[in-house]
Amino acid sequence: MAATLSAPPVFRRAMNDNISGFLCDMVPGHLGQTDRFLDIVTWNLRYFNCRDPERVEVFTRVLQEINADVFVFQEVEAGALDEVAHNLVRSGAGLYTAEYGTTGGRNRVALLLDTEWVRNTTELRELYASPSIILPGSRREVFPRLPLAGEFIVRSDAGSFNLDLVGLHLKSSRASSHGGGGEERRRIAARHLASWLEDETNGEDVIITGDWNSTPDGPEWQPFEELRNQGRVHLGSWNPKGEISHVIQRRSPRIDVIVLAPDHTGAATVTEVEGHRCTVLAWTDAILGKSVVPKLQEKISHDLPVLARFVFPM
Repeated sequence: MAATLSAPPVFRRAMNDNISGFLCDMVPGHLGQTDRFLDIVTWNLRYFNCRDPERVEVFTRVLQEINADVFVFQEVEAGALDEVAHNLVRSGAGLYTAEYGTTGGRNRVALLLDTEWVRNTTELRELYASPSIILPGSRREVFPRLPLAGEFIVRSDAGSFNLDLVGLHLKSSRASSHGGGGEERRRIAARHLASWLEDETNGEDVIITGDWNSTPDGPEWQPFEELRNQGRVHLGSWNPKGEISHVIQRRSPRIDVIVLAPDHTGAATVTEVEGHRCTVLAWTDAILGKSVVPKLQEKISHDLPVLARFVFPM
């Protein structure tokens, strides 16, 4: 659903809520005065570790400006975010803490949480850790990096709310010498994720986000399409091919699954599914400055961060 965006005053939860300033011209007016939102960034950092001081410094400065509530990172070495989180706390950007998956070697899924606003209410766990899921006819695990999941509470002056969050990094398109291409492994992974979403969640809102290594028109999304065809989910997609994807679930109606990513025009995207809206901000030269994007790609990752703001109405 297209929308004409004005420039309403946007709600800031704290003095260090920089990203609300970026979003000021893009958040619909009727959503601009609520703090029942969650800013989530997903970003593939491409072999991130803390051995390059300049890379860590540039990365920390970017996170200070974005200061999202939750960062979901891919390809992170265990412990590599500890210094970053410490420096973010010292700078006043937020009360960040890092959580890491245990699989993937030096390329793990990791979360960075601003605990002033988001806290896990259960110990984080990796889905499908035991027994592991093996691609038939091979020795390859369907999830080379297990999805990192937890139950969270998000603070809000209008009333806190709970959600389940899953960070993931599915298999790339590269084939393995032990057999099994990426697409088949992603397809099996998606079936398990759809089953988990349908059968094992507890009725809270659910966000599954990360690097899917697939476009939403790919066969990996068929399990979610099947749920939609059965009337169990509402699936909306507006991201172009090649973009990172997100999934959000709402419990009433049973589920809104929304695949998110910015378009290439740099315009904010506002889409409504069953009455629920989400605004997506593209990281463009106009926002970051012409010198920033090349620096990000040189020192941090060829991928850029993808931000989604989810608004949770009462």
